[in-house]
Amino acid sequence: MDNDIDRILNSIDGISPASPSPYFYDKLLRKLNTTEKNIWERWSGFIARPAVLIAGFVLIVMLNLSTIILGKQKALNQQAGVDADDYEQLSYGASTYFDYENGMP
Repeated sequence: MDNDIDRILNSIDGISPASPSPYFYDKLLRKLNTTEKNIWERWSGFIARPAVLIAGFVLIVMLNLSTIILGKQKALNQQAGVDADDYEQLSYGASTYFDYENGMP
């Protein structure tokens, strides 16, 4: 067991510390001192607000529920076999077919 620990600790002897790229500190200081935010930072800050997240979630749930409910109503109408347009055509056809005052043979 001690032999394994010594072997592991000796394996890191040749590792050198990482060095940052040139101008890293200049870029870091400029970023830290910048007060203006770009459009993406402002937009993500607005979206990350809890009220906006909750409102978006509620909107998505309401859209899904309305799609489900409208789909069920359409399926029930199709099971009944009569759509509103079909009903209007049937009522128009029936009224002209049984129109006794029409003089055409």
